[in-house]
Amino acid sequence: SYDRAWAAALVLIAFVMILNLVARGIARWKAPKTGR
Repeated sequence: SYDRAWAAALVLIAFVMILNLVARGIARWKAPKTGR
């Protein structure tokens, strides 16, 4: 049970990190268009 909990936690953390990187990439890609 502990191994499964650790695996789920690591997957969630990795998923959040990937979403954060994607959001930063989109923000940088749209930054020149918005004028910021």
